Amino acid sequence: MPRFPTLIGLVTSPTGAALRDMLHILGRRAPWVRVVISPVRVQGQGAAREIAAAVAELNDLIARGVRPIDVMVVGRGGGSIEDLWEFNEEAVARAIVQSRVPVVSAVGHEIDFTIADFAADLRAATPVRQAELIVPDGETLQRYVADSHARLQRAAGGFLLRERNRLAYLARVTSPQGLIRTLREYVQRVDMAGEILRRTMQGAAAHFRTPASGSPRAPAGTSSRPAIGRVPPSPCDGENTAGRLCARPPAGAKTALRPQRSTAQGALAGSDPVARLQHHQYPKAVPSSAR
Repeated sequence: MPRFPTLIGLVTSPTGAALRDMLHILGRRAPWVRVVISPVRVQGQGAAREIAAAVAELNDLIARGVRPIDVMVVGRGGGSIEDLWEFNEEAVARAIVQSRVPVVSAVGHEIDFTIADFAADLRAATPVRQAELIVPDGETLQRYVADSHARLQRAAGGFLLRERNRLAYLARVTSPQGLIRTLREYVQRVDMAGEILRRTMQGAAAHFRTPASGSPRAPAGTSSRPAIGRVPPSPCDGENTAGRLCARPPAGAKTALRPQRSTAQGALAGSDPVARLQHHQYPKAVPSSAR
């Protein structure tokens, strides 16, 4: 069934009260809907054939170049079972089943059932009820549209306000004055970091240049580290003329090296605490019996 039909076909009696009721409800709930009426007899001899022909005719509107209907209503007001018997005929049931347009059956009252009710796409208990089933309430739609419009306006207004604030912030931050201010702040940070680094390096250098308390200052031009014997350069016996190393030491080199080596060993031994303990002369212990 279409949710918002705009063209509805009615197959009913043109003089019955059901037609007036259906037109009244349709006009009140959906004033934009147009109605196409196919007048037929709804009881008596030959009424079933007229109803079936009207259903087929409304299906053939598109072949005639007329806009096709969205939904079709087949019905009549209440009555006895004999009055409603035309809607139990096979011709009516076959026409409803073969219809390409959705068919709503609205025959009699709520307690009345016919074969047309089971052949149709939708059954309405009464002709008035079918009008409420196939078209929406216009007032409800208007309230829905108004609420949707208000929600859309609030959402669009909030979005525009956020984007306007964002644009203003970007304009303020990216302006030439703002960029210069930011650059100056970073320059100040770099200058402060450089000053802190300079003072730290000066303090560290002064700390390492200051001698320990109680230790004598070494004379200018001399080293405070112990002198370790070094082998003075000695010329080879005429064999270093070409810049090559001597294969053997010159005569007397071993003799000159010995006192220097012993001096170096003594200096190293003097700086070794284990050697100091080994060469230290402790007093001998006095036996307990001699005390």
